[in-house]
Amino acid sequence: NSEVLIAARRAMFGGPVPPDRYVLMADGFALKGRTEDAAGFLRVALREDPRDAEAWTALGNVLLAHAQGALTPPAEEAFAQAARLVPDSPAPAYFRGLALLRQGQGREALELWRTALAKTPAGAPYRPILEGQALQLQQAVQAVKA
Repeated sequence: NSEVLIAARRAMFGGPVPPDRYVLMADGFALKGRTEDAAGFLRVALREDPRDAEAWTALGNVLLAHAQGALTPPAEEAFAQAARLVPDSPAPAYFRGLALLRQGQGREALELWRTALAKTPAGAPYRPILEGQALQLQQAVQAVKA
């Protein structure tokens, strides 16, 4: 659900500075399922500021939605660029892991979620959610091994 993904991304990138206006417009289009338009706004945002890690992460998510959840090379590159720009942020690893999970790659997703957790501040309001998701995924991966 786009609304949940946008809220999670905003929580992870949250702070005193709101997202770029083009990111906000892209979010609006993504919520309406207009992923191609959303990607267009994100490309404008990235032309203006190629160091906007939230825009890169949003682009990865929009490209995933546009490809019905397939982790395409452009989506991979968007998440990789975000990770290079903000190596201490949990967001790129979390969202790439979510994409891998949707493709049935639970072990790989779990590793990325562990990375995301390691980068999540102890007092972050979204930390308990990430911990719970990682624990559930770990249990599912262990059940498959058994």
